[in-house]
Amino acid sequence: MDEVCSLDDFELDRRCFNLSASMSACFSWTYGWLGGRLVAPIDPNKFDNASSKIAEIGVRLLIVLGAVASVIFAGTYILLGAVVLSAGSKIFRSLGYYFQKNRMTHMRGSAAEQPLQQGHAKIMEWNIRGHGGGLHYSKGGVVHWSSRLPGIVEAVLKEEPDVIVLQEVYDTRLVEALYAHLEPFYAHFYAHLGANVWGEESGIMVIAKCAIHRFFHTDFTQTEDQVQRSFETLEIKASPDASAPCARILSTQLSPGRNASELRMDQISQILDTLAKEKLTLPTLLVGSLNVDRDNTEESAYLARYFSHSYLDSEPTHSEELKNQWAPIFEGQEESNSYISLAKRTPEGDVRTFPVRERGVRLGDSHLIRGFNKEYDTATATSDHHAVVTELSGLTS
Repeated sequence: MDEVCSLDDFELDRRCFNLSASMSACFSWTYGWLGGRLVAPIDPNKFDNASSKIAEIGVRLLIVLGAVASVIFAGTYILLGAVVLSAGSKIFRSLGYYFQKNRMTHMRGSAAEQPLQQGHAKIMEWNIRGHGGGLHYSKGGVVHWSSRLPGIVEAVLKEEPDVIVLQEVYDTRLVEALYAHLEPFYAHFYAHLGANVWGEESGIMVIAKCAIHRFFHTDFTQTEDQVQRSFETLEIKASPDASAPCARILSTQLSPGRNASELRMDQISQILDTLAKEKLTLPTLLVGSLNVDRDNTEESAYLARYFSHSYLDSEPTHSEELKNQWAPIFEGQEESNSYISLAKRTPEGDVRTFPVRERGVRLGDSHLIRGFNKEYDTATATSDHHAVVTELSGLTS
């Protein structure tokens, strides 16, 4: 009997996203040179500049002259091409979301699903500033992700986490690059979460070695800056043949900025409201770049009511210092923190009892994988965030 293929077998969502990215690559490249390179500091010791100030000035003059010549000699054709490519990119991006199954793009790695060893799971959380074009300068003060990718992959493979939660993986080409490097070692990849044709997706990418019981996506009701903020629910199994999950992982990136405190607290409330409706009682982690200051008493206290944090050292997991070297106007913004936190079953001051298990579950070793050095060297930083890695024990089906 001939085998019947479904549309899902052709990964139409992924193919459309890749076509969209290819058609928009010229815009990303142009903005990277004109909107980023031209206004970055000329200092050769910063970013991906030339080796000397004179050489860097020469590069920038060539960029300007090339742009002017292109407009003079081929302006009409460039304009028409830009319209066609822009429209085509948006059409294929829309089709990518249309062909998604359960509002996600799931990519299967070549590695077999791995059982958790003695009920232990290692979780990694990292905001890697995976922007296209020149946005890596203004958003994080780091070089383009293509230059940072080897260091990111090296850190992941050295740690060998069971579950990885990445934030700000906005560039489709970065999604594919991460998949290409990690698919021999991991079983499941979830990306393109949060449909947003005209703006940015959630930027969350979840990668796992272990067997998956369930994965689903939830949009926040409020967002900002054309970013579709959301949270993802991942339920993992202790072994591939287990019939029930052993843990629940909620992953997110909350809205950034000091003026977004009320919005962040509302987003946390939405996560808690969704969690309260779950039926299975499981150890539950909140994992993500929450953009909550350690010295923000109200937000920190609110989080502490519902979650026990794994990383307790005083060093922040994020610094604005790299971005300040690109544009000092950003100086004075907050240093936010990333979290891997265990949910509490009966939070103080809340009448609800959440379907989470604390007894027998322990947050073990928690440490940072450094994204930048103490000198805030922008040229060598893998991100303006350190990664947080935490051991979780006591996981049984």
